[in-house]
Amino acid sequence: MGCGASANPPRPCNPAEMAALCGAQAKNMALVCIDPALAKSADLKVTAPKEVEGWRKTVTDLREAAKSCASTAERQPEPEKKTGMMEGMMNKMVDAATKVADNISAAAGSISEAAINTAADGMEDVINTVEKPFTTVGQEIVDAKKNEIKEAFVNFINGLDPEGSGKAIELVRGQEPWGAAEYAAVPSGAVTDFLCRVQAEEITTLLQGIVDEEIKKHAVTKNWDAAISKYNATAKMVGDNSFMEKSGVKMAPVQLNLSKHIVSQCVEQIVGFMNEEEKKVRADPSNKSPTPETFAKVFSGSPLDDVVYKNKDT
Repeated sequence: MGCGASANPPRPCNPAEMAALCGAQAKNMALVCIDPALAKSADLKVTAPKEVEGWRKTVTDLREAAKSCASTAERQPEPEKKTGMMEGMMNKMVDAATKVADNISAAAGSISEAAINTAADGMEDVINTVEKPFTTVGQEIVDAKKNEIKEAFVNFINGLDPEGSGKAIELVRGQEPWGAAEYAAVPSGAVTDFLCRVQAEEITTLLQGIVDEEIKKHAVTKNWDAAISKYNATAKMVGDNSFMEKSGVKMAPVQLNLSKHIVSQCVEQIVGFMNEEEKKVRADPSNKSPTPETFAKVFSGSPLDDVVYKNKDT
């Protein structure tokens, strides 16, 4: 052999080696995306529960019922005792609903149109007050517990087994022959979607244990609990009314796990932020992981060989 001869050329990774490389680096991808995702906490927007939209329909139904009422009595608002804004609005709704319940009889002429409209007004005020805290609760609970939330994500991801799922190669490199074209065709958030979004319910449960106390202290809980208590009382009153039933006004009692509603939306959006970060990292994977050389080679269309596998910790 001449002095210019080289050693045996690198051998392409076998399926097991490739799966091991892709599985390990898939976890690193998810870990790399956590900090940038949590840094976007200001963009977290939790929406009010779907029940609130149902309340808006109830307001419309109440107003329609008031129109069909034969009474032409003018509304005479009663002096309100001094209370907090939320309590005042809630009492307004329930007091009005009580009048409706007490005054309704088989004859439509005995129904107070003003009382029904007052109940609708009270509900409308409550809806607007309940919705507002939801716009800030996501950011505030994540900012308050950011370190604990990050730790929970890290521990959760480290406990996953993408290699054992049988999908590691597909998530990272796409389809055979795993070249540049196949790598480019992989959905930009494939790894973080599979590792986190698919497991969103489990992550939600983990995070609830971390942020529940923050949610309980937040205005969203105080306002929601007050609204539900009064709303359910009103629903019972309206449900006992034959006229309201004939008018098509329905108010089903509300039962909701508020913490799960809030945290599940936060998890969904955080994973969305991770997807966005994964897209950026896939385009430029250099110096992004504790094993930067291997990470950059695995997240590319370059061939993976036994040399890469032997040096997988670099």
